[in-house]
Amino acid sequence: AMGVAMARGPSLVNHLKSVKRSLRSLRLSPKSIKATDD
Repeated sequence: AMGVAMARGPSLVNHLKSVKRSLRSLRLSPKSIKATDD
């Protein structure tokens, strides 16, 4: 987390985009959500 805070800027934006993509994928595939909950 500290690394992300120090890397403010384009890299942080790209990280957020990646997270949003992951969340979308999880929403589209319930199986992934169950696996994550475990």
